[in-house]
Amino acid sequence: MSAKKLTVLFRYADEMGFGTEENRAQVTKIIKDDTGSDVWSSTRNIPPTNFLQLSEKAVEELRAVEGVTVLHAEEEEGE
Repeated sequence: MSAKKLTVLFRYADEMGFGTEENRAQVTKIIKDDTGSDVWSSTRNIPPTNFLQLSEKAVEELRAVEGVTVLHAEEEEGE
């Protein structure tokens, strides 16, 4: 039985979109705990949009981080 994965897009809420050291560390921990990796894709524009696949639990944890805005979280088609 596999856990449901969601396609997630998020940004840091500060003006430049890079977040604080504290909220970047929280985000990295959530993502690493969920995916096993501390590397994920992001756009190169300012503010950057980060995107990856996470479990529902990790998405909720991400939403709880102050200074992070989850723009999109949707279940993957066909899984």
